[in-house]
Amino acid sequence: MKRLSEIDINLLVLFDLLYQEQNTQRVALRLGITQPAVSHALKRLRRMLDDELFERTSRGLMPTPLATRLHPPVAQALAQLQQALNRPDDFDPTTSERLFSLAMTDIGEIVFLPRLLEHLAREAPGIRLSTVRSHHEDLKKEM
Repeated sequence: MKRLSEIDINLLVLFDLLYQEQNTQRVALRLGITQPAVSHALKRLRRMLDDELFERTSRGLMPTPLATRLHPPVAQALAQLQQALNRPDDFDPTTSERLFSLAMTDIGEIVFLPRLLEHLAREAPGIRLSTVRSHHEDLKKEM
């Protein structure tokens, strides 16, 4: 049984690209490495999986039955990793359901809060507000 801690993820990226390109030179160009480096990595991958994975033919590298079976789940896992690592950190008020706590004076609650709530109801309906009353003069310092 192969453990993830024993596997170099870069080899799986290389495997995915080799499966797509069927050519070590094109994979090397896409990865920004040399063709011998791709060949060396493929050799490591072959040893790890105890299979040739790709056979040289006149049409390029053709996947073995094991490579054909492995590629869909490997490609899917790599895509999920890519997506998970590149999630946008942008705040979208139209879909957010966050709770914001605001420190306000009683005058702030009377003057600003109604307008803020009206605006949020239109632009960010899932956002909730909680206010904390502050009776101190130096509200900025308290925050």
